[in-house]
Amino acid sequence: MKVKGIFEIKISQIEVIQGLLPRLHTHTIEEKVEEYKEAMSEGEQFPPIVVWDKGNGIYWLIDGMHRLLALKRLGKDTIKAEVVEL
Repeated sequence: MKVKGIFEIKISQIEVIQGLLPRLHTHTIEEKVEEYKEAMSEGEQFPPIVVWDKGNGIYWLIDGMHRLLALKRLGKDTIKAEVVEL
């Protein structure tokens, strides 16, 4: 795995692939999403999510489902992401 860097990317460019994330099998924890959403709305900073650069402006989410959902619910268009190549 090669890290390309940390970038601000559009949330609309991130795809969540069924079976790629273990939590999709154990279900996202709604309370955690709401906790993150509240903290983010108060200005708390979170580590970048991790995405795999699939090319053509498409990224697959590797880590950060709760952070991604929290920002989506806040109506944000972009998110900080560590972009990797596999």
